[in-house]
Amino acid sequence: MLPWLISPRAGVSGGGNTATPSATLSPSPSPTPTPVSLAHAKNWDITFDYPAAWTLVDNGTSALVSPARDLVAMGFVGSGSAQQTCTPGTAASLATCVTTWSLPEGSIVLRFAVSPMFANPTTGPSYIWTGYRALDGPDIPGAEAMIIDGYPARFAKNTSDVIPYSTETVPGATEVLWWGLTKPYADWFGYSVAAAIKGSNTTELEAEARALVASIRYVNKPPSLPTDPTALAQARQPALLTYLADMTKMGDDEHKHAYDCFPRTIGVSQPANIIEPPNQAPMTKPLAVTCTTVSMDPNAMQGWSVVLKETWVAGPDYPAGELNIRCHTMADGTADSCSFDSPGGKDSIGFPHVGKSKYPG
Repeated sequence: MLPWLISPRAGVSGGGNTATPSATLSPSPSPTPTPVSLAHAKNWDITFDYPAAWTLVDNGTSALVSPARDLVAMGFVGSGSAQQTCTPGTAASLATCVTTWSLPEGSIVLRFAVSPMFANPTTGPSYIWTGYRALDGPDIPGAEAMIIDGYPARFAKNTSDVIPYSTETVPGATEVLWWGLTKPYADWFGYSVAAAIKGSNTTELEAEARALVASIRYVNKPPSLPTDPTALAQARQPALLTYLADMTKMGDDEHKHAYDCFPRTIGVSQPANIIEPPNQAPMTKPLAVTCTTVSMDPNAMQGWSVVLKETWVAGPDYPAGELNIRCHTMADGTADSCSFDSPGGKDSIGFPHVGKSKYPG
């Protein structure tokens, strides 16, 4: 837990004695910082510590239900106050949300919000930070990279009333801080934390906001990867086997053998005749392919990033082709998200002799 300390504003003056050239002056004792009483919060799937004199407002889990084009506030904490009003969405449009801030002189308010799945530079934040972006980019230009409870986060500051990477303003604010936090188990979403400050004691309030965010811990977060290099290397092979078994289990019965051709050893290739491609209906004729388990590397979200490749040479009635499978997994190898592409671009994989799916649609 990080200490919360506020140094006295007033300096320490001397007692007026004059030193002679032969005298040895002892250094003046340093002022003793005044500890700040802390409260502990467990809200919004995270825990954190904040000054006990501040007020916390929890909007409840309903704030996470309705999709909106704006940031949806889960709650607020600070010495000032704020509230959010949302207009329900319709079949033609998403919900819209507006935050009303109240910042007396010398106060601060932090807004905890859930980031939308995609950035909206016109009406919402122009940049968001999620596990998906931490894994596959793009990064946020100019933001400071940091780690919060083992997961990648981003930070930015404006010495104005504008929330960084947004068109939203906080009337009266002299400084606005912003953090983007990833959300374990939910790579497509993240947390957006904005801290609006007003007053001449900006330095103290900024330090308190930074300490609050640094104290954040995720509730029910998944196991992390080993930090010891030897233990990490030993964890890779079991995770690979779990990943391949998991992909087979998740595949429907049209594709249950699609991953059988991939070697259970990283960096190894082997030939195979397949009739079930990983991402299409079964083929009407077998295809000779080379299956490669290319790599399995630790990633920023405390999991693994796996690359598989399937290639085939040209036949009498079809061109040569290549399928790249890129997946992110949990620390134990459980598959999380995957993409399929070829050198010609996503969704351009051309397996020959693909038959009809037995499923309608």
